[in-house]
Amino acid sequence: MCIRDSDTRVHEMKEQLVVISSNDTPTIQEALGLYGLDGIFDDVLGSDFMLSKKDKILHIIDKYHVEKHDIYYIGDTTGDIKEGREAGVKTVGVTWGWHTKDKMLAAAPDYLFDKPEDLLKLN
Repeated sequence: MCIRDSDTRVHEMKEQLVVISSNDTPTIQEALGLYGLDGIFDDVLGSDFMLSKKDKILHIIDKYHVEKHDIYYIGDTTGDIKEGREAGVKTVGVTWGWHTKDKMLAAAPDYLFDKPEDLLKLN
């Protein structure tokens, strides 16, 4: 299963999917288009919106009127896990991104996944 298939299936299961990144929004949107993922995400919040990922998470909570316990913040760095925890949401570390599996384990996310299709295990 490829990332695109997983993202499409996750989108069918959840009400909103949002990209929160330290990259700038136009670059993210271009990458989503290149990989055929445009239209899957309800919002894209890059570095040109707010600097803090924690603040972006809190913004999404207000914007979409969701409860913290209903949010899974998926990240590939220990900083992502830290900011998700600071925002009070569930954290999901992935091992196919920036930081190694050992680093991600040390950050102690609520969930740690090795393959994109593992994201479908979230309830």
